[in-house]
Amino acid sequence: MNWRHAPPDAPPPPGASVQVPFLLLLVLAAPGRGCVFPFDPLTTTFSRDIDELTQHLLHDYSVSMPSNLEPDGWCAELWQVHFLAVELGHMWGVAGTALRPLVAKVAQQVGFVEECGITDPTGCVGQERSNVSRMLRALNGHMAALKSKMAGQDPVDFSNCTPVRCQPEALARLPAPDGLPQPSFSSQKQPGTQASGASSLHQNHLPVLLLLVPILGSLAFVSLWQHQRRLCGQVGGEEGAPGGREGRSWDSCHCFFPLSPQGTQESERLDT
Repeated sequence: MNWRHAPPDAPPPPGASVQVPFLLLLVLAAPGRGCVFPFDPLTTTFSRDIDELTQHLLHDYSVSMPSNLEPDGWCAELWQVHFLAVELGHMWGVAGTALRPLVAKVAQQVGFVEECGITDPTGCVGQERSNVSRMLRALNGHMAALKSKMAGQDPVDFSNCTPVRCQPEALARLPAPDGLPQPSFSSQKQPGTQASGASSLHQNHLPVLLLLVPILGSLAFVSLWQHQRRLCGQVGGEEGAPGGREGRSWDSCHCFFPLSPQGTQESERLDT
């Protein structure tokens, strides 16, 4: 296999002058007017030519394929063949002298679609990158489906297929251009988005929460301690009154802050 990439002003490769021009091969397709053919324009050898081309290609060579065409029962395969024929033209333009004749054979098989003048008036067709082996398998399948549909048709009328139609939901999912935000087609938030936002919020506030926990604990301890002191003051006042036992106020306030054994012994010594 010999892929050739060259600038537009480069001289043609050896032997290029004897190659049949790609556009001439498309002209040799079965004549049709307004995408109406007086007879089946497909040959019976398209599958053989596609298989032969596949054997000489890098199977992971990147190509473009339409991704959102409307699955019309009569026109879908014709639209697919049209866009794959365009990609074959790009391949022919970069192919070397050994590969061009094989690409030209397949291009001649699909050249009849050029008679239809298929257009994309709304610019709705989206493209996805794929490999050439998948593209050629798809082309073989679409050609076989077309062959089956054309059987018994006289004439073969595709006149209502000239404007391409796309799937509306697939058009809505097309990615926005680089640097522009993706428009939203629904005012409802998706559950996954809400969960992600909540998780991000928790992660952002976690350091603040970790700082607040010891501060709140300290405030609670100080408040409890002050409350205990007020209780001790009230008990001390009652026991210091006439008839009470003075000097017992501290011992009466050990319900919240029990003393250690040494503290207890010291308290008992003070009481005596």
